[in-house]
Amino acid sequence: MSGKRGWSLPRLGRGGKILRNLAISLLLLVLVWAALGAPLPPSLDFHRLELRYLREPSQIVAQVEQDGEIYVVGFGEQEAVLGDLEGGSLSFWSLPEEGTGLMVAGSDRKVNVPTTWLLSMRAPEDAVTARLELELSAWMVKIGPDREEIVLELPKNREGEYWQERWSYSVEGERLLSGEFLFRVDAHDQTPWQEAPGRRVGEQMALAELAWDYLYTQTGSEHNPDFLAQATFYDEQGVCIGEARLSPEETLFCGM
Repeated sequence: MSGKRGWSLPRLGRGGKILRNLAISLLLLVLVWAALGAPLPPSLDFHRLELRYLREPSQIVAQVEQDGEIYVVGFGEQEAVLGDLEGGSLSFWSLPEEGTGLMVAGSDRKVNVPTTWLLSMRAPEDAVTARLELELSAWMVKIGPDREEIVLELPKNREGEYWQERWSYSVEGERLLSGEFLFRVDAHDQTPWQEAPGRRVGEQMALAELAWDYLYTQTGSEHNPDFLAQATFYDEQGVCIGEARLSPEETLFCGM
């Protein structure tokens, strides 16, 4: 007579075993490296973050530096994963089902950034060059007669002197080994925020908020800041072979 059959884990297919073994090997390598007291390379640190959130390792496509901090972007099957290595967090952008998309590869922890980055998602395979045009606007208000602090605020609830500022950027893209294009957007006003009134620089504040999830999830028709980014991709002959757009109206930003 056969005995009672016990519970067992489901069998993994060949692909599942490969992913499992890769994750285990990566975890062991991270533990050994950390035990030796050595800092992790950004790629390993990024995959360590993914393991912490019980996610399968994604394919790294880009790495950027913003204010001395490293950010890594990896692509999964349906979403782009942005790893904030200093902050120890992940954020997500939906990959386009067809065509090419744009995402902001920058910190959502900063109030001012002199530089931010936009990255293509699934750029055309035959693209050799790309150019980004970005139009950015923001309502500003100066608060307090004795406190020269400038903040972003729609002209509704706060008392003070309101005005709207606009900035334009035209940026040549850098083609990465992954085939994606990275666009560096530098603020026209490079004043160090430590030297600015209230430690805030209006343009740098607006650029920083392009990476904040609230900008893409707030309801209503008014966004502050408001922007439109459009990237155009060209082949070897200089013929346009694709475009990508990003604005607050897009629904590409995914919460954790």
